[in-house]
Amino acid sequence: SAIWIGTTFGLCGVELACLLWPGNPFDNPWLVNSGDGFRSGAGGLMVEREPGIYWKGLSIGNLADLDRRPDPYAEVVEFVTDFEGFRNTHPVKDPDIVFIGDSFTEAGNINEEQTFVSLVGKATSLSVRNFGRINYSPSEELVVLREFGLKATPRVVVWQLCEHNDLVGQFLYAEWQAHGSPPIVPKTTAGQIWMVRSPTYRLFDALSEHEPWPYAGIFCDRAGEYHSILFSNLLSYQQRPDMHRGWPLLVNDLREGHAILKERSVRLVVTLIPMKLRVMGHYVRFSPRMQTLMPLDWDIPEEETLGRALESLCEELDIPFVDTTAVLKSQAADGELVYPPFESHLSKIGHEIVAREIEQAVLSSLADAE
Repeated sequence: SAIWIGTTFGLCGVELACLLWPGNPFDNPWLVNSGDGFRSGAGGLMVEREPGIYWKGLSIGNLADLDRRPDPYAEVVEFVTDFEGFRNTHPVKDPDIVFIGDSFTEAGNINEEQTFVSLVGKATSLSVRNFGRINYSPSEELVVLREFGLKATPRVVVWQLCEHNDLVGQFLYAEWQAHGSPPIVPKTTAGQIWMVRSPTYRLFDALSEHEPWPYAGIFCDRAGEYHSILFSNLLSYQQRPDMHRGWPLLVNDLREGHAILKERSVRLVVTLIPMKLRVMGHYVRFSPRMQTLMPLDWDIPEEETLGRALESLCEELDIPFVDTTAVLKSQAADGELVYPPFESHLSKIGHEIVAREIEQAVLSSLADAE
């Protein structure tokens, strides 16, 4: 009885400490597991990051996080935000190049010096500043350009767009505005904190049967090693500009941003990051479950892709356009993990590949301006 009573009280004390102990128990704050580090946005932004964030730890892949599995590919990452809440350890006041975009530009799954933003700056010997932020739609990126980017007086703006969710992001942003722009920052609950920390809950969760992640496959790299690969979801109308109400909204934002920059003689380069499935899916042996979920013609015809639609729009507006889909697919065909196995964003190698493409477009754009 004494042992049971002592054990019970001890366990209750541990569980209570898990609930009440101060501090942020969540992994890399780059991922939106909670509202920690975020605040309601101003001037047309749905949310903003808090300035002065410093975090260092293992950056667990977002798909591993969703599937509640360990990530053997996780590496130690530092995540720092500057005085305006953007990811710049040493923000430059008047950079030569400003980058706007979403999570692919912010790139909190790798270290700052490994991002295509930093790599382009190093390769061109030009100063850069990162104004990317996770979950931003092109409409919010236009707000960032107006409110932050133009104040930096850049020579070039690189606007990164995303095939995965930019179209639906445009529509959701318009709906948010139509409803009066209500606050949407989630608040961390005591229950969330307890579940992350509690050894009892984590043991229960580990022993419980979970439905396996449906979108998975096996990839063989150039060294002959096999990797389990997770994908976020299948392709749908959300990646089809001809079928989505978000496309006209994106067109309007890109036209407006281009006009603003042209008036100030600032060069614009648009770059597209493709969805992981469209790059690596052709070189993966899909799991039996995924094969039952997807049609044989699962990819989008090239002439109907977001990349092709953006290429036509940028050609009309005389904007240099960098679609990184082909080069990333080429490297994946050669066995490169251009996306980490349990992450839907680019790997370090993926960032190196994208950086080389952007570098050439930036230098050509500056040469044309002289």
